[in-house]
Amino acid sequence: MDALTAAVDRLVVDLAGPHHLPEPGTDATDRPLADRGVDSMGVVALIAALEKEFGILFPAEAMNRQTFATVASVVAVVRGLLGPAGEE
Repeated sequence: MDALTAAVDRLVVDLAGPHHLPEPGTDATDRPLADRGVDSMGVVALIAALEKEFGILFPAEAMNRQTFATVASVVAVVRGLLGPAGEE
């Protein structure tokens, strides 16, 4: 797991709480955020946390279910918003 994916996953865990932690040694980045305990209000909180953490703003066209379906889908959009800095 790269640093960006780990950072986004950490934010999801922080929002969902410890009772939604994936089992140790498993990769939960493709699990639906809803299954990880992130509801619609959690997505709003996640957007705010991502914007603050990475200094980005989500454009209107990124505000959809596909963007916030999984950690992997969120990472893909964040990486695109970061541009070359997101490639590290």
